[in-house]
Amino acid sequence: MTSRMTGAIAVLAGIGLLVLTGCTSTPAPSPTATATASPTPTPRPTPTTSTPPTAAADCATVFTDDENAQLASDGLTPRDPPSPLGPVMQEMIAQGGVGCQWGDDSRDDAVWFAQVPLTPAEVDQAKNLLNLGGFDETGDPLPGSYRAPDGYDANYRPLINITDGVMYFVSEPRLLTSVAALQ
Repeated sequence: MTSRMTGAIAVLAGIGLLVLTGCTSTPAPSPTATATASPTPTPRPTPTTSTPPTAAADCATVFTDDENAQLASDGLTPRDPPSPLGPVMQEMIAQGGVGCQWGDDSRDDAVWFAQVPLTPAEVDQAKNLLNLGGFDETGDPLPGSYRAPDGYDANYRPLINITDGVMYFVSEPRLLTSVAALQ
């Protein structure tokens, strides 16, 4: 139901409030008004068949074998639990998504990844809210990619991608092409 938000609604409501200054909650009433026209997607959070992308993914398998080898070669090891990179990743994890971090204690270097499934209605809301939250739709390196606004984080400007009903978060754009599910 609406109290159990997955993906876009919860994630991007946080983006709108935390990334933009002076953002109002005007976008929330619009989806509520259209929710009367789409009661069918609302029951979708209950079937677990929409969650296998999240359930199947874990930090050892989210990236390709080549990327996992590169992370190891760079001396980056998994951090459990991850320390989320900003409000979007934090909310994705809070909504039941997968969140991962690899780091090196000897230097200030880390990589972050998160993913969360979305219902079809949430995909449209997510795209709208990303634009409202200051994310730029780049389509690069893959279609459906949005770059975080300047100032999202002091050291990183992450990328969000929405493909096939799943929202992906990577700390560096180059990592998106190494996400195993996007191959």
